[in-house]
Amino acid sequence: MLNGTRVHDISALMGKESIEDLDLIGTSIKDLSSLATMQGLENLRLNNTQVEDISSLADLKDLVSVELNETQVEDFSILDEFDKKDNYAFLKRTGGLLQGP
Repeated sequence: MLNGTRVHDISALMGKESIEDLDLIGTSIKDLSSLATMQGLENLRLNNTQVEDISSLADLKDLVSVELNETQVEDFSILDEFDKKDNYAFLKRTGGLLQGP
């Protein structure tokens, strides 16, 4: 959707529960707090962004896919919670692939 654009502020997406698939690859995004209310979000691609903190994703119950290759994320502990979800599909991260059943 916003792949490769110069977007750096996604606050306009706050509360958009009907969005299921969001592609932010190659954007200047750093802050994901606006995504915390996007309860319908299933697939999120953040590859090649400036994102450092993914804790905002913790309560997204429908999220089944997150791509984090080439980001600034250092703390992947939130991904442990995704592993416990019934609908867990896969989560990609810098330095390897964390894959569910």
